[in-house]
Amino acid sequence: MTKTLKDVELSNRLRTLVERTFPTRGRFGVLEGVSGISANRWKNFYYRKQEAAPDMVEFWCKKYPMEQAWLLAGVEAPNQAEFPFDAPVPRDWEGQTIGDRLNWVIKEWASPSGEQLFAYLESKSNGRIPAAEWSRVVLRLAEPTLEMVQLVCKFRPRFTEWVLLGCITTEPPVDPTDQSSIENWKKWQDQQMARFIAIANKRPS
Repeated sequence: MTKTLKDVELSNRLRTLVERTFPTRGRFGVLEGVSGISANRWKNFYYRKQEAAPDMVEFWCKKYPMEQAWLLAGVEAPNQAEFPFDAPVPRDWEGQTIGDRLNWVIKEWASPSGEQLFAYLESKSNGRIPAAEWSRVVLRLAEPTLEMVQLVCKFRPRFTEWVLLGCITTEPPVDPTDQSSIENWKKWQDQQMARFIAIANKRPS
């Protein structure tokens, strides 16, 4: 089968994603366990003895939908240049989970990859959450625990509501144990009420 430039470029992108995502030690065995595709096939692909097979590409797109557009087309989102965060513009899809969104935030927050990323996350939890548990979440083999979500969102609080709900509500968050937080919420509520009254007064009687 003749290789096209498009095939080669897609394969190179998939190799990049494999290298960034999976740890160096036992990489192909882990890939086999996750994908059901033999370790030998992944090894031959990674070391350029063959290009990406359709089942490899299909596996990656289903397992890691956030990376599908870049893998298939090699292009970033049109608004990537103006995107203010250190990760590709995320996308939404049916069935998206807290774990999918938390993984995006981890990539935006932490620069290490593979084993170094898992060790970094363990260190940030002061050893309470082992690297092995982080690896299962990052590789999308398991959903995160509440403690994991709390840790990541402590470092990236701006994404907390999106991680938990998949959207942002118009109402600001409030900590009922914090008086200043309560006052900020009351101020927002008063502003909303004033806006509604102003709109009502403008309507013709």
